[in-house]
Amino acid sequence: MKANETKKLVLIPNVTGRTTETKQRKVIDISDFSNEKGAYVIRYEFHEVPRFFGSSNILKIGCTEDGFRNRFKNYNHQADMTLSGADLLESLKLRSQKTNVRLMHFLAHVMHPDEIVIDFYHTGKSYSPKELEYMLIKEYFLSHNELPPLNFGMK
Repeated sequence: MKANETKKLVLIPNVTGRTTETKQRKVIDISDFSNEKGAYVIRYEFHEVPRFFGSSNILKIGCTEDGFRNRFKNYNHQADMTLSGADLLESLKLRSQKTNVRLMHFLAHVMHPDEIVIDFYHTGKSYSPKELEYMLIKEYFLSHNELPPLNFGMK
């Protein structure tokens, strides 16, 4: 399956923050993300991560019924995880949006060996966003016998 578009995933300063602390947080730049519905794959552009079987550049597979811009805006609600000293384990214990928490912490605190990009797969008349996501996850799982590193599980 071929992505409809690919964009770089970039963290930028939270210039709309009202306090000094919120301005120090980073957010995902969603300025040119579409409101299309569909599935998405967050991945390194070239770097591969070892898996149970083989390796892959895919970090996370997800979907949105509400548009890509809104989905990634929701990730930005956990921007405090980008601050130095953010406690990932404590936050995962306390918060309900575990995927969002984990992704934002990962983006800000892991030394990345490569650019991170997002492949966007738009829904057509054939598939819903969930069906597209399932097909991508199934393909990944059949290749590696596990989910991508930033996927917590199947919904």
